[in-house]
Amino acid sequence: MKRTLIYIITLFATLSITAQVQKWQKQAHQSQVTVFTWNAAGEMQQAQGVWIDAAGHAATQYDILKGAVRASITDAKGKEYKVVGIYGASSLYNTAVLATDAKKSTAPAIYTTQPATGEHLWLMPTSKADAKVPATQDSITSIDHFNDIYNYITLSKPLEERQIGVPVMNASGEIIGITQAAGRKDTKAYVIDIRYAQQLRVGVMDARRADYRDIPIVKTLPDDANDALTYIYLYGTQDTLQYLSMTDAFIAQHPTVPTGYTLKAEMLCDQGNYDAAAATYQNALKVKGIAQNQILFSMSRMMYQTSSRNPSPYPTWTLQTALETVNRAIADYDQPIYHILKAHCLFAQKNYLEAENEFLYACTTNMRSAENFTYAAQCRQMRGDSIQNIIALQDSALACYTKPYPKEAAPILLLRAVNLTQVGRKREAIADYNTYEHLTGSSSLTYLFYYEREQLEAQCRMYPAALNDIERAIKLNPGEAILHAELASLNYRVNQLDDAERAARDAIKVNDKLPDAWRILGVIMRDKGKPDESRKALEKAAELGDDIAAKLLQ
Repeated sequence: MKRTLIYIITLFATLSITAQVQKWQKQAHQSQVTVFTWNAAGEMQQAQGVWIDAAGHAATQYDILKGAVRASITDAKGKEYKVVGIYGASSLYNTAVLATDAKKSTAPAIYTTQPATGEHLWLMPTSKADAKVPATQDSITSIDHFNDIYNYITLSKPLEERQIGVPVMNASGEIIGITQAAGRKDTKAYVIDIRYAQQLRVGVMDARRADYRDIPIVKTLPDDANDALTYIYLYGTQDTLQYLSMTDAFIAQHPTVPTGYTLKAEMLCDQGNYDAAAATYQNALKVKGIAQNQILFSMSRMMYQTSSRNPSPYPTWTLQTALETVNRAIADYDQPIYHILKAHCLFAQKNYLEAENEFLYACTTNMRSAENFTYAAQCRQMRGDSIQNIIALQDSALACYTKPYPKEAAPILLLRAVNLTQVGRKREAIADYNTYEHLTGSSSLTYLFYYEREQLEAQCRMYPAALNDIERAIKLNPGEAILHAELASLNYRVNQLDDAERAARDAIKVNDKLPDAWRILGVIMRDKGKPDESRKALEKAAELGDDIAAKLLQ
């Protein structure tokens, strides 16, 4: 009697649970979807999935998306939706969340009571199955945890192929998670927590993660505009299709933020698609509430860069249209950087005085820089201004740095050294040459650098330094006869006649048609008390057209 009573109680309990499952199963079936993906070769794959919220987001297996260029979702009623982006992804837990164009979706309730070992769960049939097909009952053998709070459940029975990726429910009809396939040597079945899929979201630092890069489908950007832009910048421009898709997605999310339009237009310019770039700019200028000055500045910059090429790939954009456009930006909202672009446009048009004024204006703002002072100095040089006035601006450029100078100051030092030489400030010029050498490193310098510095050192009677420089110049270019002749001349000045003779004869070996070498040899041999050799050398120099040698012979 007692056994009979237990049997009856168990039977009623089982019937009660079965009735409860049947009650929610039909509704749960509406949350199921089938996911289809296509790779670049057009090959299709499909897997199970489930809606996880009312906003058209569905969870599925990560593996099916690897290499996919497009995807779609079909719900339990057979209605198809386009996958518009990857909302979140994890290859480690083989889980991905898709964003679709569904305006509304039916998601099951998320469990509120933590599952326990031994508890019964129900695996839903595939989304294509009839709603009346009963769910498969199983039980929990163990529960592990990951990321501290999410459950990784082991079931008692292995999965069949058709059961991979289906939602798993508790007796109350709440979703616990999604089934996952076991490893090759593992016959167990697993369920990954649905809450993990719910929180999966593309983050700012995910741009370079392989999980996302391995899926060519465009990613759903972070909601915050700055975070979304950071993601785009980190992703980079190598994958142009992805980049343009992301800028389109950003524009759709933040239609009044100018950066989306400017990034897209600039990429189109890089691709040579100038008509599309121009259209993007014009569309942006029509958006109510957008900062037009930022659009105009980007457009002017692209016009300037394009028109500076020879030939221009887009004749509609000229230096004049670039200048007019940046003036519109300045009129809309004045910014110092706009004046720098204006200065470059004016310089390219050879309007050097106005360009100089714009560069110098920028230097009165927070855009004060060595670069802008240097450009202003170039404007003065092109106008034919005095060397002293040019040096004054180069001094201002260098004053933007603190000593010891950084490597960026090297080109300015070299330019100033040349100008200081022209006004006779030779020792200052040598100092600039010395600093330039220190900043750039001797390995990057040519023989001309050492020859030019040697000329100044010789004029300033800095003979040891001059000898050292001319010898370095010869090492870099031993086939230049004039360098050997210069070494001979320097050695003669310091009364090192044997070294001078050797250098003069080396010059003649390199080029016996160089009159300077024969004249120097003639003078050296005269001082060494060898008049016959001196006369022969001087006669050879005079024969080659050397007037000084001819006078010495007289």
